[in-house]
Amino acid sequence: MAQIQKDNTAAQFPAELPPLPASGVELYDSIMQRIEPELVSAELPNVRKRLQNAKPETLKMQAKKYLAAFGKFQEILALSEKRMSEEVRVFAHTTYAALEKIAASIDADVIVSLEKEFARTEDVKQKTPEDILAEETAPPAPNVL
Repeated sequence: MAQIQKDNTAAQFPAELPPLPASGVELYDSIMQRIEPELVSAELPNVRKRLQNAKPETLKMQAKKYLAAFGKFQEILALSEKRMSEEVRVFAHTTYAALEKIAASIDADVIVSLEKEFARTEDVKQKTPEDILAEETAPPAPNVL
């Protein structure tokens, strides 16, 4: 009889993913802080105050600087989303594989148990029709006290 081989290696669950930002504003600030600190959410109300008395040349330079910062922000955001998506895909795949391994291990335990039960019942000799007929025609066993 074929034996089921049980995989005794432990199921390996993936490491935890890094925590996600609590909000879109937090994500925006975490990226923009590295690009242009003047454009983080807490500083946005101050941009108008800083620029209201600026010369036209300064305004143009600041506008170009801010547009470049937003362009860089979009690049980093797109890369972050792509990386995060891949990390989530790998995390989910690894978790699913670990759960499959656990389920297979449980199934293997059940199959091994059933195989043992069948092996035990195979040790009992099955009666053939001839054996049954011979028992019916045999004299009754004497009563022993």
